[in-house]
Amino acid sequence: MRLKLYDGIPKNLNTIKKLIVPCALRVIKLAPGRKYTKIGEIFNEIGWTKKKNIDENEERYKTLGKKFWEIKYSLIQQRNKLDQINSTMQILKI
Repeated sequence: MRLKLYDGIPKNLNTIKKLIVPCALRVIKLAPGRKYTKIGEIFNEIGWTKKKNIDENEERYKTLGKKFWEIKYSLIQQRNKLDQINSTMQILKI
């Protein structure tokens, strides 16, 4: 097996969507024992009045996301059942 080195991102991996995971990024970048906070908490202590609105929106987004994934998961299960039925029907045809 030969070692392949690339300058930048290889062409076959360049089209893949890149994701950022904030909690993992915080673990990687911060030194152990280092204190951290969220900007919204700092602004709320200063006198910012929009934290309540943002918290309500986040709760709404979480419930919408949960409903979306429940529906998507049920559709995946239905599709898997149909695939199993189709595969058994193809076996019976032969």
